[in-house]
Amino acid sequence: MIGPHEVHEILHQYQMAQEVLDSITASHPLFSSSMLEAERELGDGVAYESGYERLKQETQRMQAWLNRRTIMTADTCRIAQATIEESLYLQDKNNVYRFYQMLKVEGKRGSAGRMSEVLAELSGGTTRQFLLGHGCKGF
Repeated sequence: MIGPHEVHEILHQYQMAQEVLDSITASHPLFSSSMLEAERELGDGVAYESGYERLKQETQRMQAWLNRRTIMTADTCRIAQATIEESLYLQDKNNVYRFYQMLKVEGKRGSAGRMSEVLAELSGGTTRQFLLGHGCKGF
């Protein structure tokens, strides 16, 4: 049986095997949405549904932290990126697949800047100001 730990490790292996994704693996981008997709693909509907509900709550909690500015300045961009990643997944589960494709095809520079750039592009540009306002640079 494949559990959450195994899925997590498989995601690490996938990201480390891709040259353009290797530099972002340590920051765990796309892990919540990727794990949900893996559970869904494996047919684990119970884990998927409970994880989906947790993801909605987590996204709201991170947005509240950003609004109240209750997180350390060094973590602000990472939390802003995660909030957008998860919000985009909640809008359309296919966004996680699009995100990986965009990173792989177009990735040429630093991981944080590339992450912000892809998030802004995937959202149709609507998140660019949000990311800039939360310390994300390089795009």
